[in-house]
Amino acid sequence: MNSLKVISAFLAFATLATFASAQSLIPAKPNTKFWYPPYSKYQPSFDAEGVITVDLSQAAGKNMAVLEIEVPSGSLSQGSLYKVSFDVKATPAGPLILNVPEPKPDGSVSGNGAPAANAVWAMARPQWTKVTAEFLYDPTVNKGGLTLFWNSQYIQGGSVYQFRNIQVVAVE
Repeated sequence: MNSLKVISAFLAFATLATFASAQSLIPAKPNTKFWYPPYSKYQPSFDAEGVITVDLSQAAGKNMAVLEIEVPSGSLSQGSLYKVSFDVKATPAGPLILNVPEPKPDGSVSGNGAPAANAVWAMARPQWTKVTAEFLYDPTVNKGGLTLFWNSQYIQGGSVYQFRNIQVVAVE
């Protein structure tokens, strides 16, 4: 009888784990766009294992580089709380900035007069590292996309970043 309870508990957990991964509001391989001013011919793509590789040496000499991750239109509701998570690694190790569609707490504005996006700083290491951040969605910041940003200081290191398991989920 105890083995039946263990099997039942395992099946419930496996179902929950499958359901949790299915809750992501973005596809397993979301649309992305890599750019640096004024544009970029280099466009990283996902491999068969769902890993996207961004080679910052492609932006050498530029003052910034950006990887935009599309969240499908209509997936987010204004004022709702969400969590973004992904695994990242970089060789050599390097920082990254994740801008989420939530206004900065100080109320600052961007160059176009819209509220500036709140930023989360993270350090990518040669081993896979989980990055998570919560945000209260505000469509006046952007239409719901996630932006990974590197400034010229970070680009100079020429790191190669890899991302996998990119998810956005609603927080209850």
